Amino acid sequence: MKKLDLILSDLEKLNHKESISLAQIDELIDSLSYTPLKQYLLCLKVGVKPDDATSILLKRLTEDFFGKMPLTEVRLKSSIAENAIQELVNQAVLLIAKPFYKVNKNEKGEVISLKAENLSIENYEQSIINYLSDNEVIIFTNFRKVFIFDKEAIEEFQAIQQLDFAQFLCLSAEKNSLAGLVQSWQKEYENTYISRQLDKTFKKFLQEESQSDLAQRFIFIKHLENCNLLPTHFLKNLYAANLQLWDTLGEEAVGKHFLQTINDFIASYYTFENEEFTTFQKSWTEQALGIQQNEKVKSLSDYNYLKINEYALGKAFENLYGMNNGFSEEVYDFFCENTLFYLFENQIDKILENIDKSNLKKAKQLFEEVQKNSIFNPFFESGIVLAKMLKLIFKQYQRIGNHIDKILDESTSLLDKDEHWKKLASFKEELGLNDLRKLIANIILHQLFISPLNQEPETAKQEQETINQKLLNTLKLNVYLSAIKLAPSAFHFKKLMPEEEKKALAKFGNNFVLPSYFSAVACLLPYEKWKDKTYKELISQYMAQVNENEFLTLFIPSQLLFNEVDTNLRQLLFIENSLLKVKLFEQEKTEWCFLQVQKKKPSKNHTFSFTLSNYESFSYKNELIAGFSPLSFHLIKFEQQIDYQICSKIKGQNPTLEEMGYTFKKEFKLSNDAHFFFRTQEEQTLPFCEGRMIEAYACEDTFKYFIPKEKAHTQLLSQEVNALKKRFNLSQKNYEIIGIFNEKGFLLDYESERLVIKLNATAQDRSMIAAILPAKVFAENNLLYLSNFSYSRGEKDLLQEFLNQEDLLFLLALFNSFAFNFYVQKIGLADLSLLPFPKLIHRKDKQTLKSQIIAKAFAILSNQNEGIFKDLGKKIGIESVPTITNPLYSDLRLDLESLIAKEVFELSEEEFEYVKENF
Repeated sequence: MKKLDLILSDLEKLNHKESISLAQIDELIDSLSYTPLKQYLLCLKVGVKPDDATSILLKRLTEDFFGKMPLTEVRLKSSIAENAIQELVNQAVLLIAKPFYKVNKNEKGEVISLKAENLSIENYEQSIINYLSDNEVIIFTNFRKVFIFDKEAIEEFQAIQQLDFAQFLCLSAEKNSLAGLVQSWQKEYENTYISRQLDKTFKKFLQEESQSDLAQRFIFIKHLENCNLLPTHFLKNLYAANLQLWDTLGEEAVGKHFLQTINDFIASYYTFENEEFTTFQKSWTEQALGIQQNEKVKSLSDYNYLKINEYALGKAFENLYGMNNGFSEEVYDFFCENTLFYLFENQIDKILENIDKSNLKKAKQLFEEVQKNSIFNPFFESGIVLAKMLKLIFKQYQRIGNHIDKILDESTSLLDKDEHWKKLASFKEELGLNDLRKLIANIILHQLFISPLNQEPETAKQEQETINQKLLNTLKLNVYLSAIKLAPSAFHFKKLMPEEEKKALAKFGNNFVLPSYFSAVACLLPYEKWKDKTYKELISQYMAQVNENEFLTLFIPSQLLFNEVDTNLRQLLFIENSLLKVKLFEQEKTEWCFLQVQKKKPSKNHTFSFTLSNYESFSYKNELIAGFSPLSFHLIKFEQQIDYQICSKIKGQNPTLEEMGYTFKKEFKLSNDAHFFFRTQEEQTLPFCEGRMIEAYACEDTFKYFIPKEKAHTQLLSQEVNALKKRFNLSQKNYEIIGIFNEKGFLLDYESERLVIKLNATAQDRSMIAAILPAKVFAENNLLYLSNFSYSRGEKDLLQEFLNQEDLLFLLALFNSFAFNFYVQKIGLADLSLLPFPKLIHRKDKQTLKSQIIAKAFAILSNQNEGIFKDLGKKIGIESVPTITNPLYSDLRLDLESLIAKEVFELSEEEFEYVKENF
């Protein structure tokens, strides 16, 4: 094997070793083939200084590899390096080596590992410049990377070439002369002089406020070049001509005249208003071009600007102004496609159908209706939305043109080209589908609209004027470039006349003259954009600008749809108008929502499409928005369609417990009411049930606290009276109403058996569990209990009605069921009075079914509580129940669960199994 091959093979091994432990050095040495590299590692291992080891390696490499070249070893006094090789012919090329590895030592000075030495060339800038004063070329290496500098680096520190050391060796072997190799690099570098000077001017003006609008014109012209609409190297040649004329006056003069030449050209052929653009930053260049960090670009003037799409360009400018909303391109694509779907895709389908039926009159009528579609984008930002919409609308119009062309092309013979063929060809011309530039201009001018400037609050007016003007310039650039890419040949400068009416692109100023109403208002609403307006006010304003039966599309923070605060906003969007689509997106750890609404009252059976991030979409019935959250109209985050299906069946057409007259209350707090409690049962005290004592169907009877009956009764009666006075607006004094209670023998809830609910029963993996509390037992405040009584107002006094005891047991079964727990879990219901009460209207045998559920629930209750509810059984006509071992996990419990899920709520077997899997 040749020495070069040995070196290359060994270098590849070493380049993969960033760190080498002491134990690995011998193994690595054995794996190498080139002796000088072996010796180099051995020297480092035994403690030789890295610079001395490097000197030995450089000397051996020179002998073995550069032996035929006239080179000599020199010692440099500067700290830049202690090792250098110089070509003897004219001492023009100086090769300087830095250590391959540095040595890590322990406290005793013993070598413990080797670490690759990264070559940060910036650290050696001044030293390299100093040595260039006596040498034409510096070759700087650490045996991994090689940097070559010539005298131009003194003025602008930049390597004329940068490559891997292995590649350097290969090229040197081919040339057999360091000087010859360097000369080829210098020649190549000189050939890029115009590009580098152009880049230098471009970057400089990016940082100068007065001239920075060059950036937009530069990008614009490069797009024309890359679309072959201008001569090859148009911009370079333009710059070269200005450089030749004005170079003696300095860079500023060259740049100034170059910019003026560009402006004159654009003003003659393309409409691109000459508003100034303010401050850019150094990092903007690569951002704006969408150049990836690992992408090798020789110069900005050589870059293929067709790689820059409307999203990359828009986001670069938004970053520059500190206004990037962080939305991904996926969001913009989805937003634009869905905004335009009903307005264009559906309508174009109808036009194609009529063309196929030879009904050109109807097709033209529909086409004219489509052309009236107007889309308003209030927060236009950097023009990403409008640029994408321009492309999508143009694509829809192209569908018509392509469809007509296909029909015309299929008519191959002259005989086929009858009167209809001629009419169809004329029809395409009549629709304006042959003049693509005019078609694009019509879309821009008559179908895409933005807000007038200065629409921000007065306090931020001046600052917003500047930002809006910057964004408007970016919007023009973005939309114009999209237009050119849609039909490049239509925008060739030789086809364009300098006269005003022949200019390629229309001015956006006209788009500020807004119609009264639009076919669609499309708005991505960022956080805190309008600090003195609520989202409700802002969205109401936009809804007012939408034509009847047409569309509002929004991208808003998802919390607006799912919290319990913004009720008025949701009433506007969901109840007063028809929701069409909801899709959630995760954007930079924040959840946002796409929302599409049609301006019309929703029908009774109206549905909309609903999709969470990373889940499939499904149809959501509009009336269930109020069904699931009747007070706030907030949406429920159903992850899957089956979750929605089950909850919709449980809700059904059933009224809420509140609508049925049921109410939930609380009693005593251990902390606030501590003065009531005794730790032992005294005379005239009653037991106190803590939340921890409640299990499904059961309440432990090992009471820890007791409360004096008289004190507790007085407090609870006072609370009940105050609530009744407020509810019925009673004018009587409290003692008068208490007199009615005593006279009529009204009871308080604790004086009879009652249903108690414990929420968040995490120990049993339930959203809630329920039990029957025996009569004359008080309840802790963390338990909700169902009031046993309802009240009505008679002609002269109050009436108290006792809860149906059968309903008590029916609700006991429901609250402990998998189905009800699943519903509460998925809906996130905090107010139990909003739970549905099954009326069983779908069952002819509803009383039989209800009796079965009550009997099974009472059997479990009795066995859980050792028969202490015999009196309750008698009230509902149950004298005895079978004895059950472990009733909560018995077949009886499973039968009861199945009855409730399948018969009460009509869940399928698959749905019931899914519910059970959640517990």
